Amino acid sequence: MLSFKTTRRRSVLTAFASSMLLAAVMPGGAQAQTASKWPDKPVHIVVPFTAGGPADIIARALANSLSSSWGQPVVVENRGGANGTIGTAYVARAKPDGHTLLLAAVSHVMNPSMFPKLTFDPVKSFTPISRIGSYPMALIVQADSPFRTVGELTAAMKKAPGTIAVASTGPGSAPHLAAALMEQASGTKFLHVSYQGAGPMFMALLAGEVKASFQGGLALEHVRSGKLRPLAVTGSERLTEYPDVPTFAESGYPGYDVMVWYGLMAPAGLEPELLQRIYRDVQRAMGTAAVKGPMEKARIAVEDMPPAAFKQSMERETALWRKVIQEGGIKAE
Repeated sequence: MLSFKTTRRRSVLTAFASSMLLAAVMPGGAQAQTASKWPDKPVHIVVPFTAGGPADIIARALANSLSSSWGQPVVVENRGGANGTIGTAYVARAKPDGHTLLLAAVSHVMNPSMFPKLTFDPVKSFTPISRIGSYPMALIVQADSPFRTVGELTAAMKKAPGTIAVASTGPGSAPHLAAALMEQASGTKFLHVSYQGAGPMFMALLAGEVKASFQGGLALEHVRSGKLRPLAVTGSERLTEYPDVPTFAESGYPGYDVMVWYGLMAPAGLEPELLQRIYRDVQRAMGTAAVKGPMEKARIAVEDMPPAAFKQSMERETALWRKVIQEGGIKAE
């Protein structure tokens, strides 16, 4: 027969074990409950750039689609400035409850090396949800340029280093760093010239003030009009619109594959179940004509890169651009 003390001790142990089991189970249960009740208020997608650009186009198309499936308004909030770092820092400080998201661009993994005093880490401060779109750049020159290939351009650069002007939209921008990567791969030097925005940059290129530039979909209209000519594209495949234009790999630069991408992320600490819920809903939205149409019009290819793969790609690219920026001695003005 069990004594009162033995029975009481077993009761205490049983209660303790039950409480430990409950503690182990509760986080998952609480997370599942949070994911099922979310969103319970408007969701904000922060675009860290001014309105009208590619990131803004994607965010607004996505917001319209997600508002219907989530039953809450999805508000696009433009917080531009400092090459995207102001809006990005705002999201990094936000509560990780799924109600504040970031529509980031490739500059997200470039900025930390350009601005070493940033208050956020491009990977650790965020929960990657999905990389949702990308496009390659093309190295473009004037239609009447004497350079017909990348090889001809680099040969001229080697004869007179630092004299052939290449245009960008600012230090640390994707066009600037794409050119810097080409410099390091070829052992040559451009003369970098920065402009305040794509408009003035294209005017300078068309006027012959600069000889070349790395650009994306915006350049295609000028190529179609016969004013500009692409020498090579930065992606791993040729563009369907220009099947005769080689990739950089085909032009003697194996491994040169620079993509301008856009991705959705949340502040660090987003619950796993809620992450999967948002990712699945974004997946569905990206497959609709309402989202694909505006992206295709902007010549941005739709992607479906899940959270883990997106995180790994950001880690790789952060290291790549850190090396390019440090070796090139590139600094923000």
